[in-house]
Amino acid sequence: MTIVITLPYFFDGEAEQIVQLLHSSVDLIHIRKPESKAEELERLIMSIPSEYYPRLVLHDHHELAMKYHLHGVHLNGRNPQPPMGWEGSVSKSCHSLEEVKEWKEKCDYVSLSPIFDSISKQGYHAAFSSTEIEEARRVGIIAKKVFALGGVTFNKIDDVLRMGFGGGMILGDAWKNVSHPQDAVALTIAGSDSSAGAGIQQDLKTMTKVGVYGATVITAITSQNTLGVKGVMPVPAEVVKSQLDAVLSDLHITAVKIGMVPNAAIAHVIADTLKDYKESLAKDARKLSPKNLTVIYDPVMISTSGHRLMEEECIQVVCEELLPLCTLVTPNLPEAELLMRQKKERESNRDKKTIQALDHENGKESDSEKGQRKILEKQGETNLASKDAKYNNSLLPLKYGTSFLVKGGHAEGEDLADILYSTTGESHRFPTKKIATHNLHGTGCTLSSAIASYLVKGNDLVTAISLAKQLLAEGIQKGANAHIGKGNGPLLF
Repeated sequence: MTIVITLPYFFDGEAEQIVQLLHSSVDLIHIRKPESKAEELERLIMSIPSEYYPRLVLHDHHELAMKYHLHGVHLNGRNPQPPMGWEGSVSKSCHSLEEVKEWKEKCDYVSLSPIFDSISKQGYHAAFSSTEIEEARRVGIIAKKVFALGGVTFNKIDDVLRMGFGGGMILGDAWKNVSHPQDAVALTIAGSDSSAGAGIQQDLKTMTKVGVYGATVITAITSQNTLGVKGVMPVPAEVVKSQLDAVLSDLHITAVKIGMVPNAAIAHVIADTLKDYKESLAKDARKLSPKNLTVIYDPVMISTSGHRLMEEECIQVVCEELLPLCTLVTPNLPEAELLMRQKKERESNRDKKTIQALDHENGKESDSEKGQRKILEKQGETNLASKDAKYNNSLLPLKYGTSFLVKGGHAEGEDLADILYSTTGESHRFPTKKIATHNLHGTGCTLSSAIASYLVKGNDLVTAISLAKQLLAEGIQKGANAHIGKGNGPLLF
């Protein structure tokens, strides 16, 4: 059995290509559009002849599978359960043999990946040896309900069948001849580092390493080297605006990495311009490319030594205007604490006003009002007294409406972890081994720009973070014993 997964974005002639694939040797088409709106996905479904609906599976907007009586729904972090009353097929992606063992009993079929080196995801290599696959087949983990994914081509279907899989799921090989109207580009909005170890210089090196074209908007010019920062000159806000307009009006930007935001005026400009750009993408009815903008923000608020690098007015604008536009924010531990404290202070002031209003309304409170007051008061006490950093960090997505990757490099010990807290309430731990070196200049820039770049290439967020952390570790290891400058040197590619 052969299953094809669509590209993550829409393009001209996609419905025709889906029909052509179903006319050939393909049994099912998985429509995976993680950033799509329901109306966009529905337009694609309606453009496919209804006779093919029993061979379509949706990864998103599962209610459309019910509406059009499609073959199945695919479970993921965005849609962890099938819709109420669903009677069709249910599938799920797995990345370990343990997951396969668990989920193949709950689903009609599952995928296991990556079996081969990926075609569509650069740096995504096979995760299982032939011995592991054979043993999993022998004990019945790999069976007809399990499909091979990752590097599978039409020519390898017979191979995966011989390995014991029920078939293969194909992505890159199915769409390699699709013509794209314009290549996706990543944009870095950050400061310039004269030593080239961080800032836009490091962002561009990272994007190039991943294989993505990078554009720049410079927010500040810094005089710095491996020994420290000697001076910072913010670029005038109107010049930042001019750079943004020039880039966004011409290049096909699908991911933005934001670094140094030196003052409130520049924060305003970035937020207003990106908001307008996102709205223009949403209005674009062409099914040519991704329409949703990914924004990764690496907040430069507190230095490694603990010094505050951003003024209070700028922090307020960032929290109120910029963070709601972000897909992912990547603070270090002190910055995460600052962002949580900032939100608590605003909520505490709001809650006090609410309590006062309840006290004065008609001179008497109803039972529900008394309950609300007690809850608000209790929340205020809990928020102010809480010292549980992990608990606080898990609340960041709820408070700001965006996902947070809290970096653990400031923690003590050898075994560290970055933790992704998503807007769905889920968390994902990314273990990190501390490498003995002082050459760590530019690690935050590298991680955030690498995540943005891997997202441009079509990876989901968890995969993009995993690949970015792998790239970062390789860069730190390569630069660990290098002698560039007299102080803390950069990582190297």
